[in-house]
Amino acid sequence: MEAQLGDVYFDTRARLGSAIYGLSKLVEDIELDHVQYLLLQSLLTSLKEPFLFVVVGEVNAGKSTLLNALFGQSFCETAALPMTSEICLFKYGTYEKDIYITDTLQELYRPNEFLKDFNIVDTPGTNSIMEHHQEITERFIPMADLVIFTFSVVNPWGASAWSLLGKIHQQWYKNIIFVLQQCDLREADEIEAIIEHMKVTSKQRLGNIFPIFPVSGKKAFLSKTTALDKERLWRESRYELLESHIATVVDSPRIREQKLGNASRSARVVLRQAQEKLDAGARILKADEELINGLGSEVSTQRNRTLERTGALRRLIDSEYVAHAMRGTRRFQDHLGIAAQERNGSPDAIEKEILTGLTDVARREAESAASAIAEDLQELWRRLADNMQEHFNFRLRVGTESGEPEWTPQREHLRTRLLTTLEKEISKLQLSDLLNRRLASRRSALGGFTAAGIAAMAAAASIIHFQVIPAAQHGTAGILAAIVAVLCAIGGTLYSRRSSRALVELLAEHFEAERDQLNVAVKEELTREVNGFFDDFIHLFDPLHRLCDEHRLRYQPQITELNRLADALDEVDLLIGLSPAARS
Repeated sequence: MEAQLGDVYFDTRARLGSAIYGLSKLVEDIELDHVQYLLLQSLLTSLKEPFLFVVVGEVNAGKSTLLNALFGQSFCETAALPMTSEICLFKYGTYEKDIYITDTLQELYRPNEFLKDFNIVDTPGTNSIMEHHQEITERFIPMADLVIFTFSVVNPWGASAWSLLGKIHQQWYKNIIFVLQQCDLREADEIEAIIEHMKVTSKQRLGNIFPIFPVSGKKAFLSKTTALDKERLWRESRYELLESHIATVVDSPRIREQKLGNASRSARVVLRQAQEKLDAGARILKADEELINGLGSEVSTQRNRTLERTGALRRLIDSEYVAHAMRGTRRFQDHLGIAAQERNGSPDAIEKEILTGLTDVARREAESAASAIAEDLQELWRRLADNMQEHFNFRLRVGTESGEPEWTPQREHLRTRLLTTLEKEISKLQLSDLLNRRLASRRSALGGFTAAGIAAMAAAASIIHFQVIPAAQHGTAGILAAIVAVLCAIGGTLYSRRSSRALVELLAEHFEAERDQLNVAVKEELTREVNGFFDDFIHLFDPLHRLCDEHRLRYQPQITELNRLADALDEVDLLIGLSPAARS
């Protein structure tokens, strides 16, 4: 029955209770004034206060049957004659217990779930308690969320009930309804006539017409409990309109404002105090974010600048490579013009000289480059340290005597890696593999030309010496041999020049191709080393990052929870009907 008698209210109350409970946990977490925590606990307790229903009527008017039917459980005793003259206040208890509060008031604790949300005041017949009417009219009716005056359809004109009504202050009329019980004992037209007569009487005697609900509590109770034909009995009981009205009362904006509005407004006061305290945490998080973003931006900018500075070293290595390649090419060209091979013009000698020259440059300039990178980082460190000291009161220090970082291992690593890269790339020249086979082929060809010329001259000499041909033809043979020798010499010279040019061009193209690879390799290595410097630099800020992470782990969940609770209270206030102005 609870869902039918106030489902909107109870859902809203549960939402508000959940928000206040969450706020109380947050108040504990952020160590707000303990008084605020106690206030929230008090609000949670007040939210659990049940609705108060007061049922009044003459003996035998069906009050107890009405209540048992309303909640679908038999918790009020029914009898033809009054069992007692006490007022009975039904409350929830884990076991049955009756306590006398006064001579005329008894609290009855029952383990019925609906009593957690509804306290019921069941009065003895008005005709037996007129002498105690002040306790009802001054203690319970002003506090009641609903006052149900029960009249029996058999005798709706009982003087004591109307007399008690007359003693109720008119400001409480808005909480009163009339229930005409036992309507199954009269025909429909008779019931309508009685209702019209009650309206006239109420208007004449009290100056007000109250809502009137004709019902059969007996049929309603049976439809909710043991009867088989539940739907028919429920229709005939006419309880649906009564329960709908009660649900409207429980869910009314006035009730929600009265019972929930004050709790919501009080919770907002605590919420604002929590907000004020967490504002400091929010400022810390904002400062952390600015610090980390600023650090990242500064490091990124300086990293790009330092990478640009390494371009000078790359250009120097490239220039040195080009110079050695040109000298090597010239020596190789000179080497090709000499019959006897000179070692300083051989492919092996050229390759060795290039590696030696580049290594000397790298050894000299790598240290200079490493020093420049270290200087960039040192300057960046000091600048960041000054900014953090000025804006965030945070002093950067590392575990050295000066408190500033040192870069000796990184500088040595850069020098070693650069030399290794140069050696690796120069070894890829493989000039011997490229040229020696072609040089051997060239020497064979040139030897062929020389051998042919010598053979022609030797043949002519043999012919003349051994008188193979007549003496008159000896001059012709000598001339022919000389011509052949000259042609071999000319052919050898032309071949020598053409093959030399081809070999020199091949060597130049090879040098240029390897130059591109060398530039790429040196750039990649220097980029790796610079990034390594800066990665190590960033790791110096790990304690700062950990501190910011600690702040984030501490404050961010609290701020997130605070925002969630504020949204939850906004939703509840909309359901309650509180305007933004009424929330403060």
